[in-house]
Amino acid sequence: MSVSEPLERQAVISGIGQSAVGRRLGRSDIDLTIEACLDAVADAGLERDDIDGLATYPGMGLGGGGFAGPGTPEVQDAMRLRLNWHDGGGEGPGQIRAVFAACLAVAAGLARHVLVYRTVTESTAQGSGGRQGIGGAGGSMKVGGFMQWTLPYGAVSAANWLALVAQRRFHDYGLNREQLAQIPLNARRNAGLNPKAIYRDPMSLDDYLTARMITTPLCLFDCDAPCDGSTAFVVSHRDFAPDAPNPVAYVHAVGTALRGRPSWDQFRWRPGTPGRLSGSARTCDRATSSSPSSTTGSASSPSSGSRPSDSAGPVRAALSSRAASRSPWTGNFL
Repeated sequence: MSVSEPLERQAVISGIGQSAVGRRLGRSDIDLTIEACLDAVADAGLERDDIDGLATYPGMGLGGGGFAGPGTPEVQDAMRLRLNWHDGGGEGPGQIRAVFAACLAVAAGLARHVLVYRTVTESTAQGSGGRQGIGGAGGSMKVGGFMQWTLPYGAVSAANWLALVAQRRFHDYGLNREQLAQIPLNARRNAGLNPKAIYRDPMSLDDYLTARMITTPLCLFDCDAPCDGSTAFVVSHRDFAPDAPNPVAYVHAVGTALRGRPSWDQFRWRPGTPGRLSGSARTCDRATSSSPSSTTGSASSPSSGSRPSDSAGPVRAALSSRAASRSPWTGNFL
């Protein structure tokens, strides 16, 4: 590895697995997690004894209402794993922070094969009633941090908070709903490849644009559906790739920066302002500096005989098909 090569390029995704996915399955979070984890380990051609790292988001039962899934100590005990490293936490660059942490752990030599999982049982936790916002059914409660500026004013979900960010991007960059629609439209196309996905019927742009508004500018199809399920990955050191039974996904770059003020109204986003687009800016800078033809933020699979760092093309078609059909988002979202 060259000194200038990003550490994350030492990692590959060698296995993927997914439990049953559905509405109100009535199964425990640990049951779903173990199903997905065993599937991922088998997909990587490994045994449980090969797993020496474990990571999740958010861990420690954070979030409530079926949001968190089991913590790493619980999964370690259930699977009888002998770990050299484990990690869980809610702060970081989104829910994928657990995958990023696993990549860095592998690169640092703290573990060789890290099992990463994300589990939700929000649909079962919801029961027969409607989906509650953060803060539950109301009443008196004391909040601090950023929530003291949101919950008292009716912004009780991530949809509300992200709607503020989206509206700011509409204003600053001219983003429109037709462009925003491409996210759920692509998710729905992926869901059509996954027999476990909840919503698999094709969705058109007109379907999106005519859906009821939830929190401007986000409509129904911008929001996730509460469901039950677990998805797991095995993150391995890249020298395992030749021995993997299936094509692996090489990690080309990750975005982990936090710059500027973390607030929709205070963040400096305007073109030319230092620190804007914190996470993606870092990804773009690092990826393009090492490979002019790179595809930023992607996991790339090089052609036969080439080094992972020499190629920045898309994931090999075979892996792309496998990943799309078992994507963690196709079952848990649209």
